[in-house]
Amino acid sequence: YGCGKTICATTFARMINCNYLCGNCEACKMSINDINSDIIILDGALNSGIDNIRQLIDRVKYAPLYLKYRIVIIEEAHMLSKESMDVLLLTLQDPPKNTIFIFTTTNLIKITNTLRSRCLLIHINKIEHDILFKELKNISIHEDMNLSDDILSIISKSSDNSLRQGISNLETIYLAK
Repeated sequence: YGCGKTICATTFARMINCNYLCGNCEACKMSINDINSDIIILDGALNSGIDNIRQLIDRVKYAPLYLKYRIVIIEEAHMLSKESMDVLLLTLQDPPKNTIFIFTTTNLIKITNTLRSRCLLIHINKIEHDILFKELKNISIHEDMNLSDDILSIISKSSDNSLRQGISNLETIYLAK
């Protein structure tokens, strides 16, 4: 949906290893620069098979190398096969020490009940129109786009309450100008 699920997950991954998101400690520097093997992001749509999940589980069997906690973020978790979810379920029942799993999804119903029951659910709603409008206006001002409020309103209304889609629409309109 483009409402910030992955940004929330990666921010949590940084925050769990640095309580202040200071940007200066080794945990923050490694997280910001994506040079951290202790934060794993897996696209469930591209890695939905059981072999992919088994490889992931083999990677997290051991203690984190650099950080206090290893964070595994599985994006589009609803795209995982049922067999993959079942293998993950076994791991979640007895998780590796200092490893936290985060699943993001746009279709919670497709996550098996047993897997869902082992998770803390956090719902992230789509962005309200007026907030999306303000964000797009700020971006247009910052980028010297000189777009009217009427155009920005049309862009935000046509973006299905998605910041990602709004930015894409904004770029398209601006480049077509």
